[in-house]
Amino acid sequence: MTNNKVIKKWNNNEILNSVSMGGLGPAYELIIQKNIFDIFSYLIENKIKKSELVNKKTNEYKKKYDNICNDIFHDRGMSGAQADVAKSVAYQFFAYGYQYMMDKVPENRIIMVSKNDINILQR
Repeated sequence: MTNNKVIKKWNNNEILNSVSMGGLGPAYELIIQKNIFDIFSYLIENKIKKSELVNKKTNEYKKKYDNICNDIFHDRGMSGAQADVAKSVAYQFFAYGYQYMMDKVPENRIIMVSKNDINILQR
């Protein structure tokens, strides 16, 4: 599935697979997943280039990516760990492709998520 199709499904509140962060509870997981897909959507919909987000020499996020993420995270009450994992997974989906990354996820770590559903279902 292309990144654009994933974002269309997310925006239409269709169920998507994602990678579980592992047993930390549904509320903790939910905020991470929402932010992963909100960041991913922003990057795709605004046609951001990968080169704008990461410094190839140091492999560190550029200020632009930090600013995008911080704007999305504003007033969501996330911990630093939640924010870091959301940034990382969103970037990997964006840079390498959602389908490529999901194909690498172990079966027991795949969950189903949707934009407006507060339930995260174990697959």
